[in-house]
Amino acid sequence: MVSTQIDWASDTNRALSAQGPVVPSNRIERIDVLRGLALFGVLAINIVFEFRVSIFEQFLPPAGTIPAIDRALSDVLVSGDR
Repeated sequence: MVSTQIDWASDTNRALSAQGPVVPSNRIERIDVLRGLALFGVLAINIVFEFRVSIFEQFLPPAGTIPAIDRALSDVLVSGDR
């Protein structure tokens, strides 16, 4: 009968000795893309909320044409008065 017992200590030691940069051929590109999109999202949110820069301001209608409910919601959500 063949033993299927795993030697966890040798696997752990092998994993610890193999720490370091991953060879580009072993990288999972989809994870890199998702990580990049997540970092871009964090950067965009920080720019908008920390520096009060509206990236999408160029796509919004002029201030006088925004309905009152939209102005009120924008004031509450962006300025954090409530």
